[in-house]
Amino acid sequence: MDTPYYEQLQYIGDTRVQALISYAVAGDDRLGREALEAFDNSRTPDGITRSRYPAPCRRPSPLFSSWIGMLHDYWMYRPIRNRRVLRCRNPHRPGLVPEYEQPDGLLHEVPWWSFIDW
Repeated sequence: MDTPYYEQLQYIGDTRVQALISYAVAGDDRLGREALEAFDNSRTPDGITRSRYPAPCRRPSPLFSSWIGMLHDYWMYRPIRNRRVLRCRNPHRPGLVPEYEQPDGLLHEVPWWSFIDW
C-alpha cells in the first residue's frame, strides 16, 4: 500500500496504519495477522521488535515499535472469534523497561536505534 516500488520492507509503523485501514475498509484482517506474527518473530530475547521485518539487518527500535499498539488494535477492531490470535502473543518481558526508565516514566540512553517518526 505504501510506495511498494521503493519500500520493499515491512516497517512496523507503516504496517500498523495499513492494518487499521484493512480492518475498516475491507473488514480483512489477513495483513494484520501476518504482521503480528512477523513482528512477534522479529523480537529479540529482551522483547524488542525490529523496526522492519523481514530484513537481513537487525535494527531494534523500541521507540518506533508499534507492535503492542497493533495487538491492541486487533483486540479492539476484530470480532471476538478472531481474538485467539492474541492469546499466543506475550508482549511483556520482565526487566525490559525499568533498566532504562527515568522517574518521570520516559526512557533514557537506550542502546537501540532511537528513531521517532517525523
